[in-house]
Amino acid sequence: MNKKQRVAITKAVNKKLTTLDIFKKMFWIVISCAISFGVFYFIAQIGVYYDKKEVEKIKENECIVEGIIIKTGSMKGSYVVAEYYIEGNRYQKRESSYSDDIVIGEKFKIRYDRTDPSSSRIIYEEPFFKTSDKTSITSGRIIQVDSYTFRFEYTIKGIEYKKFQHYPKGKNFKEGATYTVEYLIDKPQIAVLKIQ
Repeated sequence: MNKKQRVAITKAVNKKLTTLDIFKKMFWIVISCAISFGVFYFIAQIGVYYDKKEVEKIKENECIVEGIIIKTGSMKGSYVVAEYYIEGNRYQKRESSYSDDIVIGEKFKIRYDRTDPSSSRIIYEEPFFKTSDKTSITSGRIIQVDSYTFRFEYTIKGIEYKKFQHYPKGKNFKEGATYTVEYLIDKPQIAVLKIQ
């Protein structure tokens, strides 16, 4: 075997090894991605399972309390932090919100577990004002409806406001329909479209 033949055989062997190495690397990349996806999916399912269990426990031991939004933000979606008090103890609940136009100072009912008051959910379908809040009324028009929220617009002192509101199951709304809107005089972006 001459030198040229040995070089040709060596190149051919190296080429096969390189192709095999590439195949092996691609195989391990695919396996690694599949394992990573499986781990993340498993972790997400654990979160869904525990969330479902928490909701069931809240329903079994349900109490309702008034809460107020003390913080809003956006990190992988909109979120809010609500504050509420049970027997003089302060609790906070952070959860995803259906809209980024929820405002600090808005009030919602909060459903909590009486055996564990830190376990709670914000009831977005029940925004409210206290009787001590200084409010006024105007008319508002629904401009968008989806499966669980509607968006309405209203005007205060020449300024137009638009706001999303969550609505209870079983209610139907049509775009263009007009309703009464109650709003906070000092902060008119806090408003509730009266649906009852």
